[in-house]
Amino acid sequence: MTATIAPEGSSLSFTDGYQKQVEQIISKVPEVESYFGVVNFGGGVNNGLVFTKLKDYKDRKRTGGADHRRGAAPVLRRRRAFRLRLQPPAIGGFGKPVQFVVQNPDYAVLGATMDTFVTRARQIPGLVNIDTDLRVNKPQLTIHFDRDRAEDLGVPVEAIASTLQTMLGAARSAPLPGRTSCTT
Repeated sequence: MTATIAPEGSSLSFTDGYQKQVEQIISKVPEVESYFGVVNFGGGVNNGLVFTKLKDYKDRKRTGGADHRRGAAPVLRRRRAFRLRLQPPAIGGFGKPVQFVVQNPDYAVLGATMDTFVTRARQIPGLVNIDTDLRVNKPQLTIHFDRDRAEDLGVPVEAIASTLQTMLGAARSAPLPGRTSCTT
């Protein structure tokens, strides 16, 4: 399995485009029998997963790990997204063998601590696919709302909320004529 993780805030089309590049590289590995990919697989629109079936051992000269190293280089050079290979265990399911929970009441300290932790963990031989689920790079937009100005113009708060939802791609449906809607 190959997980693809695009930057936080990426669109579905960006992630799909990146995943198609990963699939193209996988398709050129001679030991691959078949593959299929899924975008937005349980982790949001910036995540994808490619399931790969290798040919039988007798029909290939290299192991799955060697196939990974050969196919990974072109993908890992791309800096706009992240990709990692997952080898499911033969017995015991898909859980990760080692996980740590790191907590801190200061978000900035937590981010810096995790950067150091992950960097040092990647230096330990034998540990692979080191990652953290802490994402501090998610695009954010701060909006300052001038209620007095909106009231002077006769614009209801619900209309502004609906407009912002539509602009940011979060509106579920268009309001009926003469009405506004606000979804939280």
